[in-house]
Amino acid sequence: MLTSIYGLLYLVFIASGSYGSAGSEPFVVRLLFLLFLVGYAAVWLSERVGGVVFILWWAGMWYLALFVAREDRGAGVVMGVPLFVLGILFIVSWHRMHDAR
Repeated sequence: MLTSIYGLLYLVFIASGSYGSAGSEPFVVRLLFLLFLVGYAAVWLSERVGGVVFILWWAGMWYLALFVAREDRGAGVVMGVPLFVLGILFIVSWHRMHDAR
């Protein structure tokens, strides 16, 4: 449920086009959105894989903030913290489920 809400807000952000328009920033933002969608779909199949993809997505947000973005460099990283936490929780949940067997 939380991932769906995050995805909806992320889609509104992408649709608004309120990210940078110069250089490779729009490409990286869209690429990270596609990675998010892969993680969202993967969570339904395997919590572990989805959690790992979300953590990789957050690493991509760090790359965007440190090397690509020209304005609001830390905003994506800070707004991505909830998804990073969800990724960790998905992995922990998968691990606990498989340890119980």
